[in-house]
Amino acid sequence: DDFIYFGEFTFKTAYDRDGIIPGDMVFRRLHGNWEDEQRPIWLSYIPPDAPTNPIQLAAAVQTTAVFPTGIFGVQKEYDEKYVLADFDFARRFLERDGEVSAYEIKLKDLTKAADVKADLMPLLPEDTELLTWY
Repeated sequence: DDFIYFGEFTFKTAYDRDGIIPGDMVFRRLHGNWEDEQRPIWLSYIPPDAPTNPIQLAAAVQTTAVFPTGIFGVQKEYDEKYVLADFDFARRFLERDGEVSAYEIKLKDLTKAADVKADLMPLLPEDTELLTWY
């Protein structure tokens, strides 16, 4: 949690609304206002299979209101591109119920990466790719 420099590491607000933890620059670009808990941040997503016709494209855009519960800062390349969100929220928003493209886990002891991989592989489908480092 050291990378959360403002707020808390939680994905629900005090009123049980969907929460996100945006990177510092994402928060600024979306004109987030930490002081106003009634004003959400609006996220939009264009599905990859969206039509190219402008009228149909406008109808395909998914938009939702979320509330920042914290702000993270690790390094510029992440702070300006990423938002941390709950899996269930992300699946609903991206219309990917039941799908997973990737999970990332952080280990306290990196020397145990091979052991963790060996423990996880039998639990995953055969066609799963499990990387211990990028």
